[in-house]
Amino acid sequence: PPLLIGGNGDRVMGLAARHADIVAFTGAVLKRGATRGTLQLLDADTVAERVAYFEKTAGDRAPGIERNILVQAVVVTDRRRAAAETLCRRMPHLTPDQALEAPTVLMGTVKEIVEQLRERRERYGFSYVSVHESAMTDFTPVIEALAGQ
Repeated sequence: PPLLIGGNGDRVMGLAARHADIVAFTGAVLKRGATRGTLQLLDADTVAERVAYFEKTAGDRAPGIERNILVQAVVVTDRRRAAAETLCRRMPHLTPDQALEAPTVLMGTVKEIVEQLRERRERYGFSYVSVHESAMTDFTPVIEALAGQ
């Protein structure tokens, strides 16, 4: 079976670069000072840096390794900015603009979310997307919109 290795740190990215068939970017880190369970989402620039680190470390293997992103929030809405502002109350380390650009956050209409996924595939190479079970109901129309594409 294909081997998936996921995380964000240098050590895990190194393992994935050498051994994985699929590299999974979690897009979040343990909040500084927290002992467990409290995550901070990474902004788009930090995820881009992690992807670049992985690519450099993987070298010639990089193009053959599938890339996964674990989406932390899916919000289907026609009020993207308001949804980002609400999310930032729980994640004050991000600005609303950073939340809207974070690869681990999908916000907007179904059409906008489809475009976000396409853009993130182009920018980061993410062709394999995971969402939490609690987001499946909101994500279902996105899956339907992408079917056959």
